[in-house]
Amino acid sequence: MSSLYNVTTPTLMQTSLIPHLTHPTTHLYVRQTTGSGKTFAITCSLLSIAIQEHHMLTQKLQCTSAKAHEIQSLNTLVVVPNRELALQIVRWAHEMLEHAYPQMSRAKVIQCVVGGKEYESAQKGVLKRHGMPAILVGTPKTLMNLMASSDTGAPLVSVIAPEMLRRLSLGDDESAAEYAKRLHSVHVLSKQSTKALPAGGLRGLRRLVIDEIDQV
Repeated sequence: MSSLYNVTTPTLMQTSLIPHLTHPTTHLYVRQTTGSGKTFAITCSLLSIAIQEHHMLTQKLQCTSAKAHEIQSLNTLVVVPNRELALQIVRWAHEMLEHAYPQMSRAKVIQCVVGGKEYESAQKGVLKRHGMPAILVGTPKTLMNLMASSDTGAPLVSVIAPEMLRRLSLGDDESAAEYAKRLHSVHVLSKQSTKALPAGGLRGLRRLVIDEIDQV
């Protein structure tokens, strides 16, 4: 971290947040001002989990890293309000992976789907070549468009019910308590949607992270 971002010590908020993300025991809602380091802490934590689960799968199946990537399914969905934040998360992740695990395929670990003609063609190409990553980052609209795509959406449909993303938008007259109830229903849907994998594989969506929830 120090060589990449000149970060040597996590903030007090990050010190409290990261253990909850890496070893969750319940749902977590974090309210902090923009620029407090929430998203960076989330990115680091999810990346750490993905690497750990990848190594565990490799050891359990006694296979190569490449084979483990083929077996491992999409298990973490990060929903963000805009393209810039999605790109920032993936940029951080790719920089950290390149620094710590230069031989590992970054596209197998994390990808993002964002709007814009300059991005969409490249994103579809990456999905076709590498398949679904362990972590997928995107906005509700682009994720819905991905599921509707006949050539790239099929693997995603079995993991993420479309109703999940429809439930993420905050209604104009909806209270925070009502929105929290709908988010819980999203979590329930995610647990119901699983993807059949060979023995030892990771099954379905295991983590749903919604960043800047009031803007999604």
